[in-house]
Amino acid sequence: MAVEGRLQIRSYDDNQGIRRKAAEVVAETVKFLDWPKDRENSGGNAPYGGSGFGSEINFGGDDIPF
Repeated sequence: MAVEGRLQIRSYDDNQGIRRKAAEVVAETVKFLDWPKDRENSGGNAPYGGSGFGSEINFGGDDIPF
């Protein structure tokens, strides 16, 4: 899987009043990568080959449920 987006760091107070930090990945695009059909000729353990991208999901501002 390949994710394009940004890393967001935020601070918050938990329910005991302790200051915490959270790192979140805000994804713009998520790609599900295909394994090459012939793994021996494409470099062994690479998660994708020369043409090997699978389905893609794009997120818009209204698509994110939070």
